[in-house]
Amino acid sequence: MASISFKNVQKTYDGNVVAIKNIDLSIKDREFMVLVGPSGCGKTSILRILAGLEECTNGEIYIDQKKVNDLPPKDRDISMVFQNYALYPHMSVKENISFGLKSRETKGFLHRLFHSKEYKSIMNSIETRVQKVSKLLSIEHLLLRKPHQLSGGQKQRVALARSIVREPKLFLMDEPLSNLDASLRLQTRTEIIKLHKKLGITTLYVTHDQIEAMTMGQRITVMNNGEVQQCDTPENIYQYPANKFVAGFIGYPPMNFLDGELSVSKNEISVSCKDIKLSLHHNNILKNKILEKIPLGNKKIILGIRPEAIYDTIESAGGWPVENNSFEAKIDNIEPLGSQNIVFLKHGDTTLVSTLNPRSKIKEDQIKHFFINLDQIHLFDATTEQSLLYPLKSESHI
Repeated sequence: MASISFKNVQKTYDGNVVAIKNIDLSIKDREFMVLVGPSGCGKTSILRILAGLEECTNGEIYIDQKKVNDLPPKDRDISMVFQNYALYPHMSVKENISFGLKSRETKGFLHRLFHSKEYKSIMNSIETRVQKVSKLLSIEHLLLRKPHQLSGGQKQRVALARSIVREPKLFLMDEPLSNLDASLRLQTRTEIIKLHKKLGITTLYVTHDQIEAMTMGQRITVMNNGEVQQCDTPENIYQYPANKFVAGFIGYPPMNFLDGELSVSKNEISVSCKDIKLSLHHNNILKNKILEKIPLGNKKIILGIRPEAIYDTIESAGGWPVENNSFEAKIDNIEPLGSQNIVFLKHGDTTLVSTLNPRSKIKEDQIKHFFINLDQIHLFDATTEQSLLYPLKSESHI
């Protein structure tokens, strides 16, 4: 297996288009790391640079503490799974799985080994490995079919089998599930996680889908504009986002953001956002965090509230006094999802989104009080958009 390190890696195109900005990132041996971010954030460029398909403009890349910048792709012992499967249409499943292995094992030997025992031994070994990996992925009954005879999920399994059969040091996966429907994505996601647990091969997985990132990654690297925004466990990224971008990108429905002002004194700590005012002084944990990290006085901030932190009963919101955490709003729209309702609330000219229990007795156009769980709010600096409460040390170098 292998560890990976990017040290001050930069990639520019045409001399002035910066795709990756001085990235430092370490991936542990046997780790399943997910790169997630919007289109154009640089995540696929990182994958291609690691694979040797592109050169970085500056910086160093290490695999198992060995610098690989000048190493050709074939010598990096990396296997890549692509978004479009990249199967050879004229070959059977069996031939697709074994093609790369045969090329690698027999290159330069075919002309002199065709009838030799050594050649036959190599072919038998490849046959055994193909059968083994086919059974692992439950595609042994498909070995004689051509790609056009397969479903999307079956094609993806064949692409995975072709990568696994080589027994590489690293797996690189570039949005491998994006062409599958929702149910197949769920099934294949589970299969990939199980495979990683069985094989223990270091994996770098690229996606723009936050659900894939949260459910698959042992750690997640959130990227935007060619920069690492945060690298941490899924739980920490969700609970303690480092900045407004991470907070808004991870989580569905997205976090609510309100511009406001934080007032900090020894006697009172409050947040004012137009006519919503939250008194935080009675929340000892939050009060201590604020007094520890933020100087006394007034400060422009952005208040972040996840939809699940807005409730229609005060008991569900943690039981804080009504005057500390409540606001009145009109129910503008309700989207029932079965397990929960996504509720759009209109408070003046501000729209807030809440996720409520489907058994809640609420109706569209109803005006009522809603309550915010003060244990779950986030505060971001209005200028830098960095978290004021959780400026946690990045785990990207661990």
